[in-house]
Amino acid sequence: MRILVAGDSWSQGEWGFSSGQYAVDHGGLAQYLTEAGHTVDNVGQGGSTNELQVEAIERAVQEQIYDQIFWFHSTFERQLISEFHQDQLTTEWSFIEQWHQDNIDIWSNINTLEDFLSLERSMLDGVYSRLNKVDQPIHVIGGSSQTVPSISNYANLNTVIDRVMEWLLPDYQFPRWLNSQLDYTEFKSKDPLLMDFLLEDKDRLINMLSNIPFNGNPNQEVIGEPNPELMAWIWPDGEHMNRHAHLELYKYIKEKIL
Repeated sequence: MRILVAGDSWSQGEWGFSSGQYAVDHGGLAQYLTEAGHTVDNVGQGGSTNELQVEAIERAVQEQIYDQIFWFHSTFERQLISEFHQDQLTTEWSFIEQWHQDNIDIWSNINTLEDFLSLERSMLDGVYSRLNKVDQPIHVIGGSSQTVPSISNYANLNTVIDRVMEWLLPDYQFPRWLNSQLDYTEFKSKDPLLMDFLLEDKDRLINMLSNIPFNGNPNQEVIGEPNPELMAWIWPDGEHMNRHAHLELYKYIKEKIL
């Protein structure tokens, strides 16, 4: 089969420090598919947004016929931040300064929990709608974030796994978003539901990071106690599926789809 893989850094495989710098150590799902004899084109890219990956998929299917397409679903807010700073990257502002300003601009339009969730639904529905127009099924894998329920309204989108880390470790309390770029340290709202929602997610992220020693990164201080069950799927970098998690995903896809 000829297979297209798309998405953010989760589509690239296992990330670690074996080369002495932070990079992909194993090609993950795409590598397992290739080793099984399939021809694989991976248009995914670390740090990419859902919108950019939609464009990559649209270009790819215009140039090549694919038997299967797999898309790793990313967090919605990356597109917001990308839209805010994409026209200012050539100015004297550093990325960190611009990223901080982007977050301020984003939060200025959010006052309640419903505002926040509505924005997420709206942005993801825009992505789902465009992908649904691609003239063949697209298999969706929840990576750095899960899908939202409205995805079931789009006939061409087949959710393989709503969120792969929760599929692998269903009893673990993962944060809502992995690899999130939202900064809400200075955000204040009069809506206690929104504040509780954000703080609970931050606590889950801190707890997860404290469960994973960053042995490959000499600059990362190790805090907390290792969680062997979590490390089995997310070590060495603590932010992405490792090769073992990708292997389980590949075996599931092989059984259900290929």
